[in-house]
Amino acid sequence: MRYAALISSVLSVTCQAKAQNQPGFETPLRNAIAAVQFGTAREAEKALDQIEAVGMAGRPAITAVATRLRESSVGQSRLRSRLMRFLATWGADAKDAVPALITIIKQGDVQAAEEAQFVLRTIGRNAASAIPALIQTYESGLYLSYYERNVVLTLAAISPTAPAVQRVIRDALASENLHIRVFAIRASVIVKLPLVDYLSVVCQALRTTDEHVRFDLIPALVALCPAHSFAVSFLLELVVDRDHAVRTQAFEALISLAPRSLHAARVYRQGLLNNCESVRYYSLRALSSFPRAGQQEVIPVVESLAYDSDPFVAIHAGRMLWHFDRRYRNLALEVLCRGINHSSPYVRAEALQVLCQMKGDAAPVRPFIACCQHDEWTEVQVRATLAAIDAAKPS
Repeated sequence: MRYAALISSVLSVTCQAKAQNQPGFETPLRNAIAAVQFGTAREAEKALDQIEAVGMAGRPAITAVATRLRESSVGQSRLRSRLMRFLATWGADAKDAVPALITIIKQGDVQAAEEAQFVLRTIGRNAASAIPALIQTYESGLYLSYYERNVVLTLAAISPTAPAVQRVIRDALASENLHIRVFAIRASVIVKLPLVDYLSVVCQALRTTDEHVRFDLIPALVALCPAHSFAVSFLLELVVDRDHAVRTQAFEALISLAPRSLHAARVYRQGLLNNCESVRYYSLRALSSFPRAGQQEVIPVVESLAYDSDPFVAIHAGRMLWHFDRRYRNLALEVLCRGINHSSPYVRAEALQVLCQMKGDAAPVRPFIACCQHDEWTEVQVRATLAAIDAAKPS
């Protein structure tokens, strides 16, 4: 019986391949697909490696993997994990595996359920039949908080507009567990829930001591609240965070948010007066991306920052002065000349980059640039700056 089933499977795979007119279905590939469905766990894993190496299996392999996953038992965790990793690479085409994934979620194995959720998220809308099972598992608390924090993301990825999904996300936003609330906020980005009613939830989460939470929330904060000045305020706090990854992401968010949130300029202007040099630096960078109109009132503050004790703040104050009012060109050049003679190669590189952007306006200091200190950090930037000046006419 086993051999008859194997022969039948091989014939079925061959017919499917011919029907799809897919090249590359040689005998070894057909045998590999059959081994996935009928071989031992070790044979199935080895066959999957062969199929992935070819990369042309398509529907026959997906069908075989979905069938084997459905027939697998709880004790075959390694095989199940390998089968689900294969399915995740096929995205929406792996929709035939949804019934098997639902079964795994209901069985109570946390690790397997996490992997099944990941596959469902890659399948997306084609996995809509899994929504009732996911909601039931969430409400029953089968996996407690560890599962709940992820299920909201899975539901959002499968059907962001479904009322039942949005109800679960709102429920998660009110959870007593911080991590569940964080994942619910991230899910709100996907389903486009208005977060105005949950600003206190976001604020409380951003105050956490967990740097991973703060890092995860930055993209959500920018996506959900680009028009709120409180988002800018929190980001300015995060640019001085003790965690480097959080600081970097907060800075990138500030720069991306600035052009889309003109009324937040008030917050950036306050940042120019902050005691922390990082806040002053990022506020200058952000304000530089705003239109020139309406920025004249901050020119006196920026002019004072051209003499700031932090060289990076001074450099970007000079850049902003030049950008908004060409009458300050000489002051900007004075600041940048101090920068290219600084002992730090990082400061020299930053000043040279700004001079390169000034092109012809930097012509008066070309001799100073040509004879400034060269090293492996700045040699290429010096050549690029001189070339930019030579290619432009002084304004």
